[in-house]
Amino acid sequence: MAAKPPPMPVAPLLPICLDLTRLARRVGHGPPTGIDRVDQAYFTEFLGSEAELFGLIRTKLGFLLLDRGGMEAACDALLVSVGDPEGMNEGHAAKRRAVRKKVLRLLRSLAIARTPRWGVARMICQHLPANLRYLNLGHANLERSIVGAVRSLSGGRAIAMIHDTIPLDRPDTIVPKSAVGFRRTMGAALACDLLLANSDQTRADILRFGGKRTPPVEVLALGMTSRLRRTNDEPDPADPSIFVMLGTIEPRKNHALMLAVWQHFHDTRPPDDIPHLVIVGGRGWENKDVFETLDNAPFMGRTVHEAGRLDDTELSGILSRATALLFPSLAEGYGLPPMEAAAIGLPVISADLAPVRAILGDYPVYVDTGDMQQWTNAIDHMVATGRSSAWKQPPPLPTWESHFRQLRALL
Repeated sequence: MAAKPPPMPVAPLLPICLDLTRLARRVGHGPPTGIDRVDQAYFTEFLGSEAELFGLIRTKLGFLLLDRGGMEAACDALLVSVGDPEGMNEGHAAKRRAVRKKVLRLLRSLAIARTPRWGVARMICQHLPANLRYLNLGHANLERSIVGAVRSLSGGRAIAMIHDTIPLDRPDTIVPKSAVGFRRTMGAALACDLLLANSDQTRADILRFGGKRTPPVEVLALGMTSRLRRTNDEPDPADPSIFVMLGTIEPRKNHALMLAVWQHFHDTRPPDDIPHLVIVGGRGWENKDVFETLDNAPFMGRTVHEAGRLDDTELSGILSRATALLFPSLAEGYGLPPMEAAAIGLPVISADLAPVRAILGDYPVYVDTGDMQQWTNAIDHMVATGRSSAWKQPPPLPTWESHFRQLRALL
């Protein structure tokens, strides 16, 4: 039998500049969102690599540039979270502001270069090396001036991750000015050398928007971290069934539909026959009617509970006691909550979304977002079935290890 050939040597990474603007802005804003966790994953991955490393941060006063030493010194500070910004008293709000100011002072002290906004292109050309790979992963600070400056370096390449094009496709679900800003962001993205998409759906949406101007687009599924775990907080058979919605309370997530379902339950059933709904996530935008319901509906605090943002331990406990996750979202680029639920074996009732199907296959129960009766029936069926070990096994979920292996090949 012939001996196996030796493995191919792994080429060293070229110099990397991570855009840390979003990470810096999110300091003190409570538990991380989905995009926050992508930024965190890249930050920790490249800190653990041997690449020559830089970090670019946009502040209100201009831009800061950090080298690897500065990024290592700022690591803990950039990953700090301070409580839940929803419903906090002024003392907590003051604490968050103090933390952000302290971190910003630290970042300024660690910077190897600073500049007003108008000088960012010159700073990039003066301080960053040839063959640089600039990575913008969170839509923040993706600007043509930065992309152009990176590309002016010898061998420099600009790479951006696009998580979805919902601000362009569903402007009715976001703050109006966000659509204008995102169109500018997408204009800068189309000037990059490479775009990363989190799903085939997002890739198709990028190509539809950019047309012939679109640079190459590669799909890299986001990794599932082990941040959640099954706890010993198993549901008591005597307790009512619990369903969980997970995500920012914004129109796209379709909390209005679930609140209508629970209103229907209260209109047609005795209180003891109604399951409970726990809404996990901070309040977002353009959702006045939903906020009004959350603040004033008689069923709030009885069968519907607004939990705000929760840390991983608290969220793990609630999901471990839950019967199923509800995901009636109107549009998604990826759809992280159903995958997090599947990772701990929690059943999922979901809108029929292409990104969710691509990863989870037939694991969820898929329901039409336009049919409240279907959701009622699916919830009732899950209550009758109960959460049991006989629920489907989830398919293998994407890992960050696989994600970064693909990325390294691209870089």
